[in-house]
Amino acid sequence: MSQIILAQKKAKLVGASVRSVSAPRVLRGATSYVDDLHKPSMLYLSFARSTVPHADIRAVDLSNVLSRTNVAGAISGKDIQDKISPFPIFAAPEGSKPFNEFPIAINKVRYYGEIFAAVLSSSRASAEDNAELVDIDYASREPVLDPEQALEDSSSLVIDEWKNNEAYTTRLTAGDADSAIQSADHVSKGRYTIQRQYGAAMEPRGVLADYDYASNSLMLYSATQWPHVVRTVLSEMLGLGEHRIRVIAPDVGGGFGNKQDVYAEEVLASYLSMKVRRPVKWTASRSEDMLSTVHARDQIHYVEVGSKRDGTILGIRDKIISDLGAFHIMSLGPQLVTIGTLQGPYKISNWDIELHCAVTNKTPVGAYRGFGASESNFVMERSVDSIARDLKLDRAKLRLKNFIPSDEFPYENALGSVYDSGDYAHCLNMGIRLSKYDEFKLRKEQARKDGRLLGLGLSFVVETTGVGASRQMALDGFRVYAGYDSATVRINRSGDITVITGLSPHGQGLETTLAQVCADEFGVGVSSVRVEWGDTQSAAYGFGTWGSRSAVIGSAAVRMSALKVREKATQIAAHVLHLAPNQIELQNSEFFSHRSPGKTLSLREVAENAYNASDLPPGLEPGLEATSFYDPPRPAYSYAVHIPIVEVDPASGIVKLVSYYVVHDCGTVINPMIVEGQLHGGIAQGIAGALLEQLKYDEGGQLISASFLDYLLPTAGDVPDITSEYTETPSDINPLGVKGTGEGGAIAPPAAVTSAIEDALSHLEVEIRDTPISPENLVKLIGERSRKGKS
Repeated sequence: MSQIILAQKKAKLVGASVRSVSAPRVLRGATSYVDDLHKPSMLYLSFARSTVPHADIRAVDLSNVLSRTNVAGAISGKDIQDKISPFPIFAAPEGSKPFNEFPIAINKVRYYGEIFAAVLSSSRASAEDNAELVDIDYASREPVLDPEQALEDSSSLVIDEWKNNEAYTTRLTAGDADSAIQSADHVSKGRYTIQRQYGAAMEPRGVLADYDYASNSLMLYSATQWPHVVRTVLSEMLGLGEHRIRVIAPDVGGGFGNKQDVYAEEVLASYLSMKVRRPVKWTASRSEDMLSTVHARDQIHYVEVGSKRDGTILGIRDKIISDLGAFHIMSLGPQLVTIGTLQGPYKISNWDIELHCAVTNKTPVGAYRGFGASESNFVMERSVDSIARDLKLDRAKLRLKNFIPSDEFPYENALGSVYDSGDYAHCLNMGIRLSKYDEFKLRKEQARKDGRLLGLGLSFVVETTGVGASRQMALDGFRVYAGYDSATVRINRSGDITVITGLSPHGQGLETTLAQVCADEFGVGVSSVRVEWGDTQSAAYGFGTWGSRSAVIGSAAVRMSALKVREKATQIAAHVLHLAPNQIELQNSEFFSHRSPGKTLSLREVAENAYNASDLPPGLEPGLEATSFYDPPRPAYSYAVHIPIVEVDPASGIVKLVSYYVVHDCGTVINPMIVEGQLHGGIAQGIAGALLEQLKYDEGGQLISASFLDYLLPTAGDVPDITSEYTETPSDINPLGVKGTGEGGAIAPPAAVTSAIEDALSHLEVEIRDTPISPENLVKLIGERSRKGKS
């Protein structure tokens, strides 16, 4: 997939608000998603999915389905168990339990919606109708739905090969948390819960597999965030060499991490296309997507924080119980990030973190925007607010007291993360000024007199971005999850430029930012640069777009390749102009020398010379192209303060966002407009995490929120005007000083909005430790607190 970037020519493009053409193309409906693709003789794939959460499979009967004239094939788990290898596990830290997961359930179903048969038919409607005719004989088991109960010895086993339901446990310590808490003047304790959520991309997942028998080659179109990784997994599971597999990510209508996993549907569509030698297509309905796409969050934290009377935090103990659902390839990934990011911006030396990961009979968890950091931020920021409330300290001043000082960067925190750069105090002070924090108390008091309850919230976030193969301690154990990325820069004969990236954007505007970086190196306009992505046949191996890594790693790889090409072009220009290379300059796509003002060569003329090979320096090969791979030595750390103002109606429990302020630092800003868009979108998702979204299961293990009637997404009416400012502390780990910004906007709002609601209800001393804060839940909390106050 590729996109031509159009913009006015600028002398300096990095840092400019260059407008992306992807937005107008999407708005005009000129995009091409997986469901828009068609192939001759294409068959449609549908799945028979479990209607119970936990059961042994006695038998799957396909005879009724296979007898129908419009059915081209049908398979069950028994048909593939010796033909398809189990999924590789990406997040497998030492001590985690091995698990052979196949793309179709063989002996047992472990969650409502798990595939137990696949059906091919001539149309999507007939495929779905025929899938409903597959007969299955279940022997039901008791479902395991509560993660704390799942860890009890008496619990039913979700995975029979294991002796219990604990997939992984670890303990991360630093200093002496026990002594620090015992000696503290004050100890704050709390149980915090973060609900189960789903990424809810506008485009549900979809695949189209097309196997060519003559060449023994497979082409897969997938709404994925990482085509090369999908190719690797398909090769391993299907036994087909990667050189015979081409994966293409066409336009992808949002991913938010949910499309970062590798799914059963991608494997089965590919396998069936190879089996019947015809193209095979599957597109999820919304409800099917909600059942089968990985869920996220779903953690419980038992926290103790010891502090001095002045608010200095001495030590923290946190016992985390994480619900992994039925377990998939990356279910442990977010949990490892949670324990590695709990420290946030604070200088705290003493830690004791226990992590217990339980499997349950729910849809497996995996990647979602914030990837474990949203949970840790909620717990840490709520704990800081709890200290401020108990000790009657100002929330902002308490944070300033405990921040890592700006003169100590780069800073290695107690949990092993090395923060590259930052000035947290400056950022927070900017937020205080921007939101008129110091004046809000009077505003709040006046509103109370007028019968309105206003509250101001505060959350500070440090975001891990640009993760490469040189991973931190807390990320150890990833198999192919983290890595470098690639970029090829080619000056074409016509003098325009092609950039091919191993990244795979899905709405972030990355094609614009990469074009800006490349255009700057050659002094051309962005319209002269074409960025191509999402095709494993043309791009060098890359790990795709996720984890706020694309601007950090992608810009570095593009710049590295551009410099190589520029150096070669300079050598050619110097040779043609009979000058030394160090006498040649490049400006506005013209090579020239101040020593010989009359001698110039355009970029196009140099390119023509390079491809004609008629007058090249001795030993120099024809062409103007270079490929580079960039693997950062460690992550870059963005940070921000979020300050929302809310109004609460205590009678109805309805919370209205009045305004929202954010000060953000993502190092060198390549494109302010795109950064702004990333923040606004992330904040909308974070607000939804605080107030709206929740995947609910009933007592029988049925997902009862598998549509947008029951799973509430934010509308324009739920998101207030957002006022933002930026600071820049460039990173020292990549050439441009860039830090990522894809997830920070989504990580901080749950804690910030909760903080604001508590502030609005401070006269009732309401404490909120659970999300989402629905009107029903909030009215209940207010009622409980009011009754306690009267007793």
